[in-house]
Amino acid sequence: MIRPQSLSLPLAVAAGLMLAAACAAAPRPPVQDAAATAVTVPSRPLRGMPAVEVMLNGHGPFLFGIDTGAPGPIRLDHATAESLGLPVVGGQTTGDGSGQNEVATPMYGVTSLTIGGRALPVAEAEGVDARRWGGEFKGLFGMDVLKEGVLTLDFAGETVSLAPGALPPADGRTVFDYVAREDGLMVLTLTIGGTEYDAVLDTGHTAATLVMPEATARSLIRGEPRSRGTMRTVANTLTVYEGDLASPVRLGEATLPISTVTWPGPGDLALIGSKALRGARVRIDQTHHRIEIVWPNGLPPAA
Repeated sequence: MIRPQSLSLPLAVAAGLMLAAACAAAPRPPVQDAAATAVTVPSRPLRGMPAVEVMLNGHGPFLFGIDTGAPGPIRLDHATAESLGLPVVGGQTTGDGSGQNEVATPMYGVTSLTIGGRALPVAEAEGVDARRWGGEFKGLFGMDVLKEGVLTLDFAGETVSLAPGALPPADGRTVFDYVAREDGLMVLTLTIGGTEYDAVLDTGHTAATLVMPEATARSLIRGEPRSRGTMRTVANTLTVYEGDLASPVRLGEATLPISTVTWPGPGDLALIGSKALRGARVRIDQTHHRIEIVWPNGLPPAA
């Protein structure tokens, strides 16, 4: 910071009078707090994940997915980071949740990220290979960047909003408390066949409605499982199976449109994928650890 030189008293008084006169002649516009500014932008769901256009360091637009299962900073395609000349400011390891397939990734320095003209708090981006997303995305939001206010993912209206405020207290019907794990993942409690199971809300998992560890999933299905092909993770390729659930899936008093379960999952985690949220409007209040899920056009058939 450059500090002004001290003024003698007469000069200081004169300067104050001149400043007051200037302010009276030309009123200053109100200062807006960026964190208190509501913004709504179109969403283009790709394979079920909400995607919006952003500006990065004044360049773009770039298509970013919103992955509620991705805590921490934003993820950015290596090629895009290099084309923008972003500096490498560090590194870390990431994996697929199994704890056995970790890979080293660079961290890039970022000076600005805006959505609909609103600046978001960001200083760095984790480098990723966007080709594993099909080449359409250039990056993903980490949920730490979207903590201010209430984030709305409107799958029905195909918009994404970020606005000041808070969700009302949980009522067990449309508003639910969630547990924030140490790693930032948002965990809801599901009830299936009278037993409770913790599941992470993960809009980044676009291939299934519900994912569980194999032993748990097999205990909940009727009939024989079906092969669904393969699934790529950060550092592995897995064979995927699916089975029909013997009981409905409930979140509080609400029944979710989920009739199948797939496996394996990432480690011992269960996931609610974006396919379970089709037609829904999801509002997330990370400050108070609450999630609201409603279906404006009615609950779709279970999948």
